[in-house]
Amino acid sequence: LHTAYRRQRQMCIRDRATAAVFIQNNFNNIIEETSQGSGAHLTAMLDILEVNEAARADVVTAVRAEMALSVAANEATSPEAFYNAVVANI
Repeated sequence: LHTAYRRQRQMCIRDRATAAVFIQNNFNNIIEETSQGSGAHLTAMLDILEVNEAARADVVTAVRAEMALSVAANEATSPEAFYNAVVANI
């Protein structure tokens, strides 16, 4: 049981690290697609994070709302802020 748990946790950490790099490298596309609600980069990021199909629309809606609040507050949007919003909503 502990081995399976550790393996699952390592996969989650690896997936999140991969997603962080993907967001960093494709930030402009992902931000644009998030505002539109869909797109290839956004789908790829959700695939990397293994977000369930049924939950994807809710995750995107929540992240979009969080990013809109940042923009309204004149806070700079960054790949790190976007990543944190995604992880908080999955």
